[in-house]
Amino acid sequence: MKKNLLYTQTGRGPKRSLIVFFCAVVFILCAAGGARAQYREDPINRDLANRKSDLGSGDEAAIAEYAKGFYLARWTQRENLSKLHVLRRETASDVAALRSENKKTCQRVLVGLFAEMAQAEDLMPAVRYNAALAMGMFNEREAGTGGGGDTGVPYAPAIRTMTDIFNAGEGDAKGNRVPDYVVLAILISLDRYAALGIADPADKKAVTDVFLQTLDPAFGKKRNYPAETTAWFQKKAVDGLAAFESPSQGENDTVILDTFIRLLRDKSVDSTVQCATLRGIGTMKFTGKDDFDFEPLVSAVARAALSLNQKEIAFIDEENIRSQVESTQGGGRTGGALPTMAGGSSVNTETVVSRVKFDAESLRTAIDGGNGKGGILPLLTKESQAPLKEALESLLGRIDRTNNYLDFGEQGIADDFDPKKVKRPKSAKGAELVFYVNSTMVRYFLADETDFYQDLAESLTAAEAEKQR
Repeated sequence: MKKNLLYTQTGRGPKRSLIVFFCAVVFILCAAGGARAQYREDPINRDLANRKSDLGSGDEAAIAEYAKGFYLARWTQRENLSKLHVLRRETASDVAALRSENKKTCQRVLVGLFAEMAQAEDLMPAVRYNAALAMGMFNEREAGTGGGGDTGVPYAPAIRTMTDIFNAGEGDAKGNRVPDYVVLAILISLDRYAALGIADPADKKAVTDVFLQTLDPAFGKKRNYPAETTAWFQKKAVDGLAAFESPSQGENDTVILDTFIRLLRDKSVDSTVQCATLRGIGTMKFTGKDDFDFEPLVSAVARAALSLNQKEIAFIDEENIRSQVESTQGGGRTGGALPTMAGGSSVNTETVVSRVKFDAESLRTAIDGGNGKGGILPLLTKESQAPLKEALESLLGRIDRTNNYLDFGEQGIADDFDPKKVKRPKSAKGAELVFYVNSTMVRYFLADETDFYQDLAESLTAAEAEKQR
């Protein structure tokens, strides 16, 4: 392996494929919705066009008449499929401008109508999807109206409506009462409410139950989801649970943390989900958990480090094979196989480096919050926890070593390495990115690192098993 070579790549690949998948789902929903003639289009009563003030009237009948006859009827028209997001934002803005009881009345009516639309089998999928998203856009108090850094208060009745719809789908034997895209929209909406904060304990439990059900291993299997689809749903559920910043669902349990530990230990779980889980652990508050046993958690983090390492090696290998096949077929793709200064070809370096760095940053967040002030490490203050603390500190050191290699190549892992003495070349604006490594070099580096992660994970697992005897 040659040292200190600079490699250039121009193709830019995303960190993960889930964003692309999500956009594709929405596009397919819109296209499919427009293609099938049996879906209904509600007639628009143009005589109601100038009655938007009815939304703030406090009169349920007037609000319903305006919404059904004009305001929401527009959503069902095929000609409006491409601007459903605009109509959704319009509704959020109109309702946010209302005040006091009249606002609550309007929200109550619209949430009920959106719930009907989300479950209406004769409406186009894109309409149902957007209606489910719309249920989660209302606030009891808008952001900034409570002073300081106020982020607003979610509209609690919408939480109950969405969790009821989700549970109705879970309990349906045929499995078709609530389509997958509606379930996804509900998860997105509940994520938003979880991030704002849910004060009522019953509402919080209902929401966490939804996320926990989504993370059950049987969730994707019983729906015959491909791995990418399962990962997308799981990622939303992990984000939602992480927003509560607590290991507990109730007062005396550790259900959320136990679920996160299971996800970190399961090597079949997608890397994106494991990274989200690690980042969620980094924000958890363990207040009142002085007697908490951190050994299973530290062991799970080590297992995740090994899993992520192995998955990146597999990713590079798979992409290299794909690139070779496309090359022999005379094809090509943006961000695929490109020549390097060393000759030959490799997977896009920027993609590989960004993936490995994201993994490393996620692990660091779980360990010390990303800034040394959060995560697990500051909590390990007892003498009996010294071995756990040492294990996490060694893992942090390995993360630093990996980042140094990605940034500076083999000189970055030399014993006398000093980043201050390295003069990194600056690319001109708009020019190709410059790397000291290519993806093949990263693959061999990760393979060399596997023994460290394997030994760390196995030693912690053995210590945990010994303690449980």
